[in-house]
Amino acid sequence: MKTIKGVGAAIVCAVLLCGAGCAGKGGLPKGASALDSDKDGKISRAEFIARYKDGSLAQTRFQRLDQSGDGFLDNNEAGNYPDDYWDKTESNDEP
Repeated sequence: MKTIKGVGAAIVCAVLLCGAGCAGKGGLPKGASALDSDKDGKISRAEFIARYKDGSLAQTRFQRLDQSGDGFLDNNEAGNYPDDYWDKTESNDEP
């Protein structure tokens, strides 16, 4: 019984530690959390558009990503993309 409790505790610690180091606040992927300038755990339309030179392109991409239509990208919407997707927002490169 002690072994099972020890393994369970180790798993909980690993999950908590990875959650703190593997994602941004709110569970955003590390790459996406770089766009979260106010660090509230989600990316607003304004935060997303601020990274683009071409505002109309940014609007189009944001609308495509914001599946819930609430004006924010949360982990459910941003978590499906690799970190390098978010790096490309600065250069306007299509991933």
